[in-house]
Amino acid sequence: MRRVYLDDPLLEGATLARDVGGPAGDTIARAGHRLTARAIRALAERGASVCFVEDDAGAEVVAPPIPDHPAVEAARAALAELCRILGRSLEPLQRHPTSRALEEVKQARPLIAAESALNAVRATTPALAAYSRNVGGAAGLLYDRHPADDIVGHSVHVAVLACRFGTAVGFSENDLNTTAYAALLHDLGLLVVPEDVRRMPPARRSPAEQRRYEDHALLGEMLLGPAGLRTPAVPIVAVEHHEMQAGTGYPRGLAGANRILRAAEHAADRSRIALVSEVIGVADRYERLVAPSAGHRPLSAAAARTVLATEAGSVLNAEVVGRTLGVIPPWPLGSEVRLRGGQHDGAHAVVVAIDQTSPERPAVRVFTDARREPIAPVDLDLQAAPFVSLEPIDLPAEVAGAAVAR
Repeated sequence: MRRVYLDDPLLEGATLARDVGGPAGDTIARAGHRLTARAIRALAERGASVCFVEDDAGAEVVAPPIPDHPAVEAARAALAELCRILGRSLEPLQRHPTSRALEEVKQARPLIAAESALNAVRATTPALAAYSRNVGGAAGLLYDRHPADDIVGHSVHVAVLACRFGTAVGFSENDLNTTAYAALLHDLGLLVVPEDVRRMPPARRSPAEQRRYEDHALLGEMLLGPAGLRTPAVPIVAVEHHEMQAGTGYPRGLAGANRILRAAEHAADRSRIALVSEVIGVADRYERLVAPSAGHRPLSAAAARTVLATEAGSVLNAEVVGRTLGVIPPWPLGSEVRLRGGQHDGAHAVVVAIDQTSPERPAVRVFTDARREPIAPVDLDLQAAPFVSLEPIDLPAEVAGAAVAR
């Protein structure tokens, strides 16, 4: 199986390998459905932009979907219910200035009224963390979600990623439970941001709209204050997950240490980004890169991995990114890549096998020529082709200069 953009001219005739998710986590197309031109148009009209397919190029490649586990589904259902309850009380605040919205959230404390739903979310975190700590990263830890599923679906994926990355960092079982809980709740401040602003491409937002979007971090901190009495990391992560190592993030311009191990006095230093926030920040960044959203074409895992590497040190904690890159191989299974060198120079191929002793030299299946015309698939082991290299087909041009818009 492989992940394909819906506008890929070679997509027609392939068979869906996974269900295609809708805006509320529902299913808009079932696995096993053959993709005709009409079916592809219908999926695009409903907001989908990528899908996983079975075809000759991706035959026998196994990339298990993250959602296919009871712990993930339970966390998703509990978080969706909490968002439904909170959404009713927070929606009237979406058109208020941030200062007034903050004051009303402080006075009303809507999370207390949703305590039962919040406890239900918390109850799912041990199983979610236990599953996520060992989830395999060979296929890039991709999660199928619709662009409009940008709070619940996004947060569940971030929780899985953060626990997997946290395991690589060395988090204890209790740390991972806290990480899962904070990650599930990290974007609840977006419930106080108007939906049209939230789902607008960043480049189209006015300065005022962009400020309101960024204020979701402060709004989340205030909203989740009551949860912080029991788990202090929850409001901390909500307010810090967009801070950057160089001190150029928002909302407070905190700087990071670019380290995992830190002295006790530095670990408690509130003028620096907390480690749990940095781990969740890496997970949040990766998820936003590989998932579709308004104005953003989702990247392949290989391209997203490259973006993380370019942002390490200035945006993201360099040591956390280093551990993360050890979880996701350089060329994840199912990735479409371009060959450089050899008789297939410029051709497209799919990564079909990874040798753990040399993950940077995988086996690929070439399925087009350099003009992207289809050819009979040809298997090629890069360990036996030393003069052939790979490159992502979708590496953003911005990576060569500035980072992709965050």
